Amino acid sequence: MEIKFERKIYSNRDLKLQFWKRVFAFILDFYLFKIIVGLLLTIVNLNIKAEEYDSTNALINTVTQMELYQYFLFIIYCSVLESSRWKGTFGKRFMRLAINDMKLERISFGRALIRNLIKPFSIFSFFGIIIIDLTKKKQSLHDFLVRTRIVQY
Repeated sequence: MEIKFERKIYSNRDLKLQFWKRVFAFILDFYLFKIIVGLLLTIVNLNIKAEEYDSTNALINTVTQMELYQYFLFIIYCSVLESSRWKGTFGKRFMRLAINDMKLERISFGRALIRNLIKPFSIFSFFGIIIIDLTKKKQSLHDFLVRTRIVQY
């Protein structure tokens, strides 16, 4: 089911509301993913490396390794769903948001992957979030760099 968009002009209030919808969608995706994948990785890791936990350092290394796996799996999860016919993750679908290129077309997997790889730098630099209020189409830095935008449907 392809999502169709009509060209509609949103008020400033709608765009600010959309920002908070984006934040909530990200939080929803992050924790849903973290719980499911975290439990799976924990079960797999505990079964495979149960005998290796003889020191605190081994446990810390394993937890760090699991966090890195989760991070990269989350990037793949977001990229696959954002480039699919859904045009967004489960959280974005729940909040009725979709990721498009500037022509409101579906984005490629490559563009979605680049977008998600630079998203942490955009968010943690804080400039990537401030820029939302400065751009005409209310894009964050990572959206601006890869020429995507989030729209409400």
